[in-house]
Amino acid sequence: SRKGGHNTGNDKTPALAASLSYKDVGGIDDRWRSMALYTQADYNWRYTWFVQGALAMETSSHFGRDAREGVRLGDVKWGVFPSLQGAWMLSNEPFMAPLKAVNQLKLRMGYDESGNDDIPTVASRTTFASGKYLGNAIGLSLNAIGNNTLQWETTRRLSAGVDMMAWNNRLGLSLNVFKSYTSNLLTLKSLPELSGEDYYWSNEGALENIGADIRLNVK
Repeated sequence: SRKGGHNTGNDKTPALAASLSYKDVGGIDDRWRSMALYTQADYNWRYTWFVQGALAMETSSHFGRDAREGVRLGDVKWGVFPSLQGAWMLSNEPFMAPLKAVNQLKLRMGYDESGNDDIPTVASRTTFASGKYLGNAIGLSLNAIGNNTLQWETTRRLSAGVDMMAWNNRLGLSLNVFKSYTSNLLTLKSLPELSGEDYYWSNEGALENIGADIRLNVK
């Protein structure tokens, strides 16, 4: 933060002129905190069947104190995000032995959830800012209206794919398809003109994505 307004050489000459009519105060305390807890477990059966499970819990000072979802722990709300992935290494099965040209063939499928808190530090809080009035007075006025229920947005994603290496790993092919749905999408919502402000942050959006990607490597 900063403060300004000077017109005397020292505190022994208290005569102040009109320069302090435009004294201003600016800046923002944008310190924020976040914490995350993770746990993960992996298992494979004969290097043929693979399963991975994970669970993440995250909290951030970006969120409002009265966030609707999540788990309350330590007087704050935590988002909970699970993940489960599975794969079948077909190339390690005995019936694939005759196919000498295929070095690796894997099928995979997974489901995961993730959160996003990419919003301004004070998005959930009502703030004031200094301003000048009629060129003579300095005061504080409403700068933004907060939202105590503001929380993270959650993306749920289901994906499936296949990976293959062939001919002494000279040919590589990877195909992936996915569908994701984002709920509680972080958006700026319009405010009535009577509020004196234009927008405030909310979780009233939603988004859905369907897609595929393919990768080909040749040596």
